[in-house]
Amino acid sequence: MIHTWKTAALALLCGAASTTLAVPRLWNNPANLDDSGTDITVDNLGVSHAVGTTDSGGKSGKDLVVCQRDILGGLTWSYVYRTGWGWTETGDAIDRVGSGDVYVVGTRRGPFVGKGGLFSAPAETIVLRFSASGTLLNQSVFTGLGGDTAPTDVAVFGGSVYVSGSSRAAGSKRDGYLLRLPLDLSTQAVRYVAGTAGLDDVVTELTVDTTGNVFYVGTVSNTGSGDDVVAGSVDPTLALRWQAVFNGAGNATDTGTGIALDTLNHVYVSGQTDGGVATRDDGLVLLFDKNGVGPGVYTHNRVADHFDSFADIATDGAGNAVACGTSRASTNDYAVVKVNAGLVPVWTTYYDGTAGLGDSASSVAVSGTATFVTGRSSGTGAVGSPVDCTTISFTAAGAVNWVNRFDQAGHLDAGVKCVLAANDLWVVGGSESPALQTDLLMDRIHRVTGSSIW
Repeated sequence: MIHTWKTAALALLCGAASTTLAVPRLWNNPANLDDSGTDITVDNLGVSHAVGTTDSGGKSGKDLVVCQRDILGGLTWSYVYRTGWGWTETGDAIDRVGSGDVYVVGTRRGPFVGKGGLFSAPAETIVLRFSASGTLLNQSVFTGLGGDTAPTDVAVFGGSVYVSGSSRAAGSKRDGYLLRLPLDLSTQAVRYVAGTAGLDDVVTELTVDTTGNVFYVGTVSNTGSGDDVVAGSVDPTLALRWQAVFNGAGNATDTGTGIALDTLNHVYVSGQTDGGVATRDDGLVLLFDKNGVGPGVYTHNRVADHFDSFADIATDGAGNAVACGTSRASTNDYAVVKVNAGLVPVWTTYYDGTAGLGDSASSVAVSGTATFVTGRSSGTGAVGSPVDCTTISFTAAGAVNWVNRFDQAGHLDAGVKCVLAANDLWVVGGSESPALQTDLLMDRIHRVTGSSIW
């Protein structure tokens, strides 16, 4: 049986605040433990939905949570999904059909009693469908081949729901998967993505073009080359259109993190590659056309033998792409690179937080020549090297336009995902309160001034 609780707008226990207060909205489970957001979707009216994980305390433990806010930041509804005593649920990704139903993917793991005590059962992927008013309409559980699955992303298009992730196969091996369901979640079709080494593989992210073809990126383990980036495309029925594997110069660990399309036939992929002895961990951008021709390759190495990695990528509609992530000089900094369709850098910029310590960008959004990045950045002003949720706007030339830093009294805050919608920038993540528990953070930022609107 599924146990839930749901709240109305302005319920104080769920953290709704005055819509005149220009600070991010913070959602706090009444258990007053740790809550955090992982993904956000916003419609063209400015109605936002965030998914994440909440700690309900006691025998319930961690549960999946979905929050809806109106354009003024008022909490319209929240829904906590829990299966039962001893179960653990997490929220991973969210998508919506226009201003209609909301689709969420997450993981649930139940308890079982075995010899020697209570253990956790294998994880299951859960796909949930909510109405616009917050009613749970349908749900589907995917157990994969070996009964242990973990989702990574979800996209809704053309009457289908597509989910990516990884699933246990034989023994300890894991295969990546692509899952397709109808909008009512009544049936499942699956395609597995695997390397040749019989080790761990995952599909990290997916997206859908205007014709309904699905494009995906991930990491597969291959004999002789270790972990490699995998990118590919399937048609709306999951039939394979093409698939490509990239092994970096170091013939070691390469990973795929993000994928983005444009209207000019480009498929951009972000990730990390081992460049060999001279460069080691480098940021990576691959470029294919939509039929799989490629890849073109760009690698980013700021300082020889130091760490560089791209976590996300977005396109600008003019054939260019912007990747964001982490780059290390003396410490880790935001790294943001814009490349053209020839994979030549248009501009490269780094951001070192106010404390000069660790900084890491996690998500990028692009509109025309404007670029927006969110993540976590070290700040100053409190004991313990506080970390702020830090969102930055960059100009057409890559200069910093504005910086929005949010620091709640607990001093550990981070942005996880940002999206552009309804003429503003929207951010989801986590923020530590004075009681040193984390709240689910949702922020609406004015894209021109950089001020938090809520």
